[in-house]
Amino acid sequence: MSDFVDDRAAEEPEENADELPEDEEEASEGEGGSDDDSDDSSAEGDDEDEFENDGFIVDEADDEEGGEEGKEGSDVEGAAEAKKRRKKRRRSELVLDEEDYQLVEDNTGIRRQRPQQQHRRIKRARDAEGGAAAQQQDAARALQEELFGLEDDELEDEDDEEAPGGGATGGARAGDRARGDARQGGRDEARQEQADDQYFDDEDDWLVHEDEEEGGGGAAAGQRRRRRRAAFADMPDIDPDALAEADEIFGNVDDLLSMYEERRAARDGPEEDLEEEKDLGDEYEDDEAAEARRLAREERQRAAAAKRMQEQLDPEAMARHFLLPKDEQIRELDVPEREQLHRGPDPAEFDLEACAAWVWEHLAGESAKGKAAEVLEDGAREVEGPPPSWYGSSRWDPRDLECKLEDIGSHRALYKGRRSREAEDWRRNEEAQGQLRQAIRAVLEQHYDKHLEIPFIAQYRKEMCGELLAVRSSDEPQGMESDTTANFPAGTIRASNRRIRRYEVLFAVQQLAQRWKAMQVRREARRRAYEKALGETLHSGEQAAIQACLDLLKQARSMEELEDCEAKFRLATQQSAPEDALSQLSLGNGPAGRRPQKTSSYALCIRAGLGSWVAGLGLTAAQLAENVEAGYRKHIPTDLQVLPAEHSEKFVAPGGFSTPDAVQRGGCHVAAMQIAAEPLLRQEVRKQYQDHATVTTKPTAEGEATLNAFHVLGPAKRLAGKPLSKFEGSDLFLRVLQAEKAGLITVEIGLPEKKREELLESLNEPYLSGGLSEAAQAWDEVRKSVLRDAVVNMLLPAMQREARATLASDARAAALEAAADRLWGYASQAPLQVRLVDEEDTETERRVMAVCYGPGNPATTFVMLEPSGNLVDFLHCPQFSGPIPKRKAIQGLVYNMYEDPKKGQDAQRVRQFIETHKPHAIVVGASSPEARTLEHDLRAILESILIDNPRFFTELGTGDLPILMADESVAAAWENSAPAREELAASSPAPIVRRAVGLGRQLLDPLALLASLCGRGKEVLSLQLHPLQAQVPEDERLGMVERMLVTATSQVGVDLNAVVSSTWQSATLQFTPGLGPRKAAALLRGVQRAGGFVESRSQVWRELGVMGNRVFKNAAPYLRVRASAKGTANLEMDPLDDTRIHPESYEFAIQMARSAVPSGEGEDDPVVAVENAFARPQEVESLDLIFYDQHLQTEQREGGAEGRPRGSQLATLIDIQLEFVAPYGELRGDMQPPKADDVFFLCTGETPDTLKLGRKVSARVRFVSENDARCLLPDIGNLEAVLERHEVSATRGPDINLREVLQPHSTFEARIIQLDPADWNVKLSSRSDVRADELKWEQLYLAYNEDRKTGDKYYVIPSPADLKAAAQEQRRKTPAKVIHRQIQHPLFRNITLAEAAGELTPDDVPVGRCIIRPSATRGPNALNISMKLPLSVWHIEIDEKGKTPNSLKLGSQLNIEWYPGKKETYEDLDEVTARYIEPVQDYLEKLVAHRKWTNEPWERAKEDLIRQKEASQGRAVYCLCAEGARGGTFILGYQFGRAPHREYFVVDPEGYYFRKKHYPSVDHMLMAFQRNPRLPAAQQEAPPPPPPPQPAPGVPHAMAAGPGMGAPPPGAFYAQQQPPLPPPQAAGYGGFGQQAPPPPQQPVYGGGPGYGAPAAGPGFGGPPGGPWQGGPGMGGPPMGGPGMGAVPPQQAMMAAQQMAANFAAQHQAQQQHQGWQQQGRYPPGPGYAGR
Repeated sequence: MSDFVDDRAAEEPEENADELPEDEEEASEGEGGSDDDSDDSSAEGDDEDEFENDGFIVDEADDEEGGEEGKEGSDVEGAAEAKKRRKKRRRSELVLDEEDYQLVEDNTGIRRQRPQQQHRRIKRARDAEGGAAAQQQDAARALQEELFGLEDDELEDEDDEEAPGGGATGGARAGDRARGDARQGGRDEARQEQADDQYFDDEDDWLVHEDEEEGGGGAAAGQRRRRRRAAFADMPDIDPDALAEADEIFGNVDDLLSMYEERRAARDGPEEDLEEEKDLGDEYEDDEAAEARRLAREERQRAAAAKRMQEQLDPEAMARHFLLPKDEQIRELDVPEREQLHRGPDPAEFDLEACAAWVWEHLAGESAKGKAAEVLEDGAREVEGPPPSWYGSSRWDPRDLECKLEDIGSHRALYKGRRSREAEDWRRNEEAQGQLRQAIRAVLEQHYDKHLEIPFIAQYRKEMCGELLAVRSSDEPQGMESDTTANFPAGTIRASNRRIRRYEVLFAVQQLAQRWKAMQVRREARRRAYEKALGETLHSGEQAAIQACLDLLKQARSMEELEDCEAKFRLATQQSAPEDALSQLSLGNGPAGRRPQKTSSYALCIRAGLGSWVAGLGLTAAQLAENVEAGYRKHIPTDLQVLPAEHSEKFVAPGGFSTPDAVQRGGCHVAAMQIAAEPLLRQEVRKQYQDHATVTTKPTAEGEATLNAFHVLGPAKRLAGKPLSKFEGSDLFLRVLQAEKAGLITVEIGLPEKKREELLESLNEPYLSGGLSEAAQAWDEVRKSVLRDAVVNMLLPAMQREARATLASDARAAALEAAADRLWGYASQAPLQVRLVDEEDTETERRVMAVCYGPGNPATTFVMLEPSGNLVDFLHCPQFSGPIPKRKAIQGLVYNMYEDPKKGQDAQRVRQFIETHKPHAIVVGASSPEARTLEHDLRAILESILIDNPRFFTELGTGDLPILMADESVAAAWENSAPAREELAASSPAPIVRRAVGLGRQLLDPLALLASLCGRGKEVLSLQLHPLQAQVPEDERLGMVERMLVTATSQVGVDLNAVVSSTWQSATLQFTPGLGPRKAAALLRGVQRAGGFVESRSQVWRELGVMGNRVFKNAAPYLRVRASAKGTANLEMDPLDDTRIHPESYEFAIQMARSAVPSGEGEDDPVVAVENAFARPQEVESLDLIFYDQHLQTEQREGGAEGRPRGSQLATLIDIQLEFVAPYGELRGDMQPPKADDVFFLCTGETPDTLKLGRKVSARVRFVSENDARCLLPDIGNLEAVLERHEVSATRGPDINLREVLQPHSTFEARIIQLDPADWNVKLSSRSDVRADELKWEQLYLAYNEDRKTGDKYYVIPSPADLKAAAQEQRRKTPAKVIHRQIQHPLFRNITLAEAAGELTPDDVPVGRCIIRPSATRGPNALNISMKLPLSVWHIEIDEKGKTPNSLKLGSQLNIEWYPGKKETYEDLDEVTARYIEPVQDYLEKLVAHRKWTNEPWERAKEDLIRQKEASQGRAVYCLCAEGARGGTFILGYQFGRAPHREYFVVDPEGYYFRKKHYPSVDHMLMAFQRNPRLPAAQQEAPPPPPPPQPAPGVPHAMAAGPGMGAPPPGAFYAQQQPPLPPPQAAGYGGFGQQAPPPPQQPVYGGGPGYGAPAAGPGFGGPPGGPWQGGPGMGGPPMGGPGMGAVPPQQAMMAAQQMAANFAAQHQAQQQHQGWQQQGRYPPGPGYAGR
């Protein structure tokens, strides 16, 4: 958009000048503009609805104006007038009937003027002149504007045109615009005045006004209105009637009118000036003056167009497209764009020496910290020539140089850096530090005074930088030991050894200088405020205090010290006493003083006169500070001879402090405030605090469950007394802040108790008098209390806030540094280099195929890119999407992918795609583990091509077609960027196509793709560079991105002619030093106007007119000008313009070329000399540059070229020499494919820090065999893992059958116990002991490990006992807190267990009412159902599976355990409601409605049974009641004999679970019980049940019925209630489980049924039939005779004896149980037994 505006504004005047005669040029320029053209474009469509004007019908408006047009005889003016008339016709016409006007007046109470057409028609009939049609339109429009106001488009149109015909407003506009020459404008104005007078006269003749009807001075009122109308007539866009009414209603509106005129003048000023300047033109003026006037006119036209653009467009949109006036100023100003944006205000006194000293202190002094300080201290850098003077020798020590180079000569070498001892010597070396400070000052001067950017200084002012060019080890030159020749021994840096590098030390100098500037600006602002306050106050004490603040302000060296001065100043302004009226005015209580502020307690005490009481302490705060600073008692306190209480009595006042004790407390508060505000004391306490303060963190209950060794905030969980200094260079404190904000930990920052007492003791010594008298000791006690109050309650909290802010700032800087390292990996990535087989050169026309794996929707996509990166073709392959089928090995058969029905069709299409487009490389995005399978299939396809079509590789010319795996992060971010959508929206509807295009471009030009993410959408911020990057402010991250890209672009360069025709590659142009997005866009437009290419760098500067000297100086060496665009192949270009040699050094390069390759006689052309030098680089390498440098120093003019330092130019000469050898050689090295480990982590989306041994994962079973289970890890991209048999369970042993435990598609939780990224080998363990051991991994990864030297020494892991005790204490103190879940279901509510129980407990709540809520114990991994039971609340757990652990979303599998061994899985809560909750509710309702139900607990129900038994005359009685201790469990109580007994049953969705069977109704269950009323003896002898669990804190016992059936604890009664049925041989008499004798051969008795047995059916609890043929025990089938079941007498006797023994044992157990109940204890046992 900005291109369009600038181009149109610049080109329109020239086009008008070409098309029109000279005398008509100015008139045409005043008519149009972009707005007129846009209006004309829509005029035809609007006119079609009216009529076709073919010339036969003469329009009235044309007839009226025809005379005037004829006089002028100008066709141009006629066309303009016709255009204006078309605009008038386009405006909507509104004519109302008289009834409508009356209706409007009745509703509004305001009289409306009728359309002017009535008067116009009468006027025309009487005077026979005027245009009726135009008048009608004017009248209609006036009425519309009067009723509804002006429309915005009409306002815009009226600014640029005049109304035809001569209406009041139209004439005024015509007069203001002054169209045509001055005389014509004068005639128009005269005619308009006459028309206006006629109009108003006619209106007075034909309208009868209300005031005239009333007879109240109608004539005078009419004259006033006419005068007022005449005054309003020259104001366009203002209706005279509306203003007249406003004047009558509101009075004089002159101020409003003047404001309107000012705004209109401001809006139309440029155009009016333009018209006036046209009228003043002189046809005899010279060409130079005319050109100047033309340029000025064009400038004003651009300004007018820009103003119109601002009025029409959204300001935010204009800001995004850099169309605001400030953007134009940035473009025009000859200062680098980034400097204009980031430099900020300079202090009034910019002392470079002081700035350099402050920067040195924070970079190499005692305050040094950060990565840049480490790099500088290490000192590794490239060196040339002799060593510096502080080195102590005139030659470099070979031990200090790489490869132990003996002699550098005229080459460059690598200084390896300083060891620890040498670093200390370097710090103490005054000469070395002095030279470092001079280098810092020189860099600051070049940056701020010469306006040179940091990369330019680093590359073209190397002689000034010295130690500031230190380089980190990863950026050092490579291959110096192997790339050697006779002239270049090992250790010398050749052109091929150079590597792209960062300039972190120089950027640190810039950032520190910015901080110093900000401090200086603030210091100056404070100084002005203090001086103003000093001049205003008349209070002597306040004057002295402010003067002290001014003195301290000069000495402040940090922002903290400035804050100290501010604290003292704020306290000093409250020193004045209330009785001093002039002082009161100085405090702001008078009209001329400062604004009054809220009165503080300190001010109240001062105004009460307690300042005099403080004097009794004998030592002021300033004197105490001097004592502390001096280290001895410079000022000795003097004690009063009276006690403090007696001294306080003098200040007791009825209206103030009424008691001596209150006076003393107030005086101590004043003294403490003064001490806490003393800057020197604050600095002392700050120093002690920074040296000894510690940080301690403790996890909360939620943090204990959430934080672990694999959590991003895990390292902040258990810090114990970590000093503040140990956080340096780490982002740990940022993690601490985030964990604290999330409520996972509590943080304590402060001095340890011992250090705090030591600090107080060190301050007590210079403050106390040490006197022995009673009064002296009393005053010393007061001083101690004052000092403790000042330090503990005021200074230490302030220091804590400072420490938190400082630690947070340092942590953000560390996180930003880590993110910068990651981003630098993207920015410095080398492009694809395709080497030809038969040549040493590389293929310049690289064709790339990119493949992005798709999960199915979208499908896997293949794209083909041409060498310029444009999309050629794309292919979607559904068969290679989702889970890609693996190759199956079948014995005896050879696998053929093309015959595989699951992917053969797409395999053939991919092969054809490759053979058709012939790519030089294929890149596969590593976004999923399936991408690895896709890569293997592509290699198989290439193998088939090699076998079937070997000529394919011959035609490629490279001999091979590499397949590479690459990171998709940048391509995925580019996929959704605005440039990608704008470029590929039409050709590629699927977003995955854009991602694949970005992936391919990443191979061609990775820096350009990364730079394209830095547009107005700021998509680069979406790259995941650090886990805590969101906590770093956005502007800081953008600044880091800008530094990285500017650094990389300055070393890679920008091919100017190539990027003009390639939008995506032009993104790097904005990161060229000197440029920015605004200047880069202007440069691109300039090149496009110049034909789409430039021929030299000088043309960019001299002819395009888009750069000033400073900007061009910064940008010139980075703009590569070569024949890379269409139409430049035959142009002769300067080869130096395609090198890193700066144009200011071209003279040196030419001289070196002539010296290296002497030309023949008569050949002195510099271009020929340079071309010869490029053709023979070995000759340039052999030059003796030291001799040449000395020659240049003797011949160069004093000072050299502008900006060029005096002295040696050896570094520049070596750079020129290297460019002759490899012009713009690639510094990023060769592109290396990722390693196997890197591919693993890229495909899984993890890092070595997030995916490691011990991590808990959720696994889904894919296949189960006898020995292991193959699983998928959904949280890690469906990575495959193995669960071996011996790692399944810790209790069931290694010989478990996996098929019985695991089912396909089931999920479970496990830990990673083996990880081999290179082989993609992952093994799991689901053993409970492995999963539960969290402390093991904390000890391994977080705590300090002496052997591996990893971990944090201050991460302390408590013992398990301490953890358990802390957890119990935490639960006792912490109230229940619900984890809010975003679940939409009618039964779900985010409430706690206590709240749910409280709502369900009331008696009026029906049984079965339930609430689904978050789990109180398992957090987001489970839900709970709280259901109302008769005596309690049943809490049922829903275990969530199929999701990431601790995720707040609802799991896809919901498991509910009905009872041990019975677990059901549900898909969602609707299914839980339908299949579990509603059936249970139905069975509960039927249970409580049964006739045998009693709503009493068992203790009372038992008493009822006893009473019923007594009244039943020996019959058995039974009842149903609730078990309050266990949810979902109920009691069947009965009494056969003397004591009542009970059995338990459970309600579940299938009915009533009793004795290991389900019954559909209560009656069925009771019928079964009646048939077999006795429990088996094995259960009778079982021990009594354990005590019920205690309810949660704050929950009444009646509200909590335990976990119920959800998660039964070991030994639960219902787990052992029904033992397995005994084998047949163990069944005995009555089915009680006793061993029976062998059956008899023949029955002794026969006859009727057995004793007590029914006609048919099993015995008491025994199986049907029994062990004997024809005669089981009691209850067996009849054998035909009476007797006891046809049992032999001996056997019957033995059975009877055994039955009696059983009854006796049962009675004894019952008595023992009752005794245990009375004692309140229960022995351990397997579970409950019936009583």
